[in-house]
Amino acid sequence: MMLQISAQPLLKSPLSVVLPFSKSIANRMIIMRYLSGSALPLKLSESNDTHILEQLLQSIPVQQGMGIYNAEDAGTVFRFMAAVLAITPGKHVLTGTTRMLNRPIKPLVDALCSLNANINYLKKQGYPPLLIQGRKLTGYQVKLDASLSSQFGSALMMIAPGLENGLVIELLGKVVSMPYLKLTATLMHMQGQDVEIKDNIISVAPGSLSFNHPISEGDWSSASFWFGLAALVPGKEIIFENLNQDSPQGDRCLLKLFEPLGVISTWQSKHLHIIKKHSGVSHFEADFTDCPDLLPAIAVSCAGMGISASLKGISTLRLKESDRVAAICDNLNRLGFKAINNEHELKLLPVQNKTDRSKLIINAFGDHRIAMAFALLGAQNRTIIIDTPGVVEKSYPQFWQHLEQAGVFLKEIQSL
Repeated sequence: MMLQISAQPLLKSPLSVVLPFSKSIANRMIIMRYLSGSALPLKLSESNDTHILEQLLQSIPVQQGMGIYNAEDAGTVFRFMAAVLAITPGKHVLTGTTRMLNRPIKPLVDALCSLNANINYLKKQGYPPLLIQGRKLTGYQVKLDASLSSQFGSALMMIAPGLENGLVIELLGKVVSMPYLKLTATLMHMQGQDVEIKDNIISVAPGSLSFNHPISEGDWSSASFWFGLAALVPGKEIIFENLNQDSPQGDRCLLKLFEPLGVISTWQSKHLHIIKKHSGVSHFEADFTDCPDLLPAIAVSCAGMGISASLKGISTLRLKESDRVAAICDNLNRLGFKAINNEHELKLLPVQNKTDRSKLIINAFGDHRIAMAFALLGAQNRTIIIDTPGVVEKSYPQFWQHLEQAGVFLKEIQSL
């Protein structure tokens, strides 16, 4: 079933949005709670990724013989589970979807094996699935290639307090998504764990794996699509009810990122209000090394506004649920925009006399953020059809419901 999206004459304004809980926070909280042995309740993200992680952890005690754990398409889940299973006695097979089997895991495996972990590749070297023989890890220093994913580092950080001597992690290469490593450190600090990040060195002291301060808050990454809607539909006010002004989430940087597109934000009584107050720049530039999940909404917003853009720091976007750079370029070019997929840059060029290609089917490439980003164009006087709307379950299950409440017309269709 596909989903047709189109604007109605009047979108609701002001619009109040309650975002899903941050899955970045929820997934880290779940791992820390599990490692501590705590039964403290958590307010969990509604995302499918979080449900998968909970189910896999709950299945560890009841696995008979060799445990088989399927992380499906959840990269965070796979990486966090790899570290947990490495210290969990028994034989474990960790696998996932076809796309997951093509996402590199070597930096994390190399780091764990240097600490005496017993991990073997079952198919292609450097990629899932993994055969893990859990046992006690030794050593207290490790080098980690941090150029592909910050989740490798976060996985090591969270198991580190349980190691006899703690752990010192030296980050090698160009470090990507550093705010997510800092998020992990902040959440560990909240649980009373001793963590320090200084330049490219992360130090985690040994100690008890305590868990006594669960937190949950709205997801800043998911807010990016509403910022995009504000950028494309001037004059519409959007109010977020559950974002934290002092959030440790790195994607909070979207407040500044969307300002050049004319979207102004203000805090009023602990609620965030956004509205487009000026036309914005004619050319947009940004580096997404620290915030890759924000690029889809920014890229589609720039295209919809008809401005040129130079979007850099895109290397990790090629290793997500899809090759997001290729997916964005493919869909924008088929819609009549001009997107260029360079090795280190996604470039957007303004198009004069663009051909109207409304009712074109958007290929989401099985990627939740691609589906949600391109849905924004449906609120801007064109009709968009998403081929697989169900992919939003991964991070934002209520997205279509919230978009409909905003006044966007949605219709399920079989085919054109």
